[in-house]
Amino acid sequence: AVGQTAKLTVVVNASDTLTADVSVELPAGLVWVQAPSGMASAATASKRPEDKGTSAKASAKRAMAAGQRATYTGIVKAIAPGATQIRARATAAYAGGVQAGSDDVMLTVAPAGGASKAGMPAAPAA
Repeated sequence: AVGQTAKLTVVVNASDTLTADVSVELPAGLVWVQAPSGMASAATASKRPEDKGTSAKASAKRAMAAGQRATYTGIVKAIAPGATQIRARATAAYAGGVQAGSDDVMLTVAPAGGASKAGMPAAPAA
């Protein structure tokens, strides 16, 4: 709910030896209280309608061996209610192109005092 904090954890598993660019983007209704350890964070302009003009992005570049796992944990705070989306992405260039993996988390942030929940709100009945 608005005003509350939550722990956000992102796990990256390397399938090859590579240097990964890892990023986590929060929409305008969420802010970093503590960016994930090892990641730099900054507010960035966004053209995605769900971001309402800005997003808070945390990012890192990390060399990884095949089979290695990297875990990033941060604390986020809800500052506005509504349906929203957190985006996590890892990319790594290699000789033939780019390897990439991503995940999106959809959630509905409740007004202060309410209960937020995973997923988007149900569509209104017709």
